[in-house]
Amino acid sequence: MDFVSYLNAESLEIYQLVSQKTAVAENSPACKKHDIFGFYSNAPSRLIICTERILSYDNPAPYINQTLLHEATRLAQVCRLRMKSFRAFGMARGSIQLTGAQEQDLAKVVRMHGRIVEDLE
Repeated sequence: MDFVSYLNAESLEIYQLVSQKTAVAENSPACKKHDIFGFYSNAPSRLIICTERILSYDNPAPYINQTLLHEATRLAQVCRLRMKSFRAFGMARGSIQLTGAQEQDLAKVVRMHGRIVEDLE
């Protein structure tokens, strides 16, 4: 896994935990098709990091770490679904300051999947 060499200590710990229970892979065809940095798929359970895309940006390490943590959060939400309570973790939208790029990413995901995912993202 090429992305692992870019992980900080905290992200590496999360990666090691996640990879014990979920397949982790890089650069699926969806990475090129959707202009994304990563995603979590529930069926089958797998977490994808779009390493090639991320490495095309300057200073990719923060993007790789952020992507892994974001998708690991999605995995945690799916675990809650299995307990019949798929929902956001209860953080108020105003408590998280998004950059302009993150706002654009959020808008893209909402366009793809509908408003129902906005709080989850």
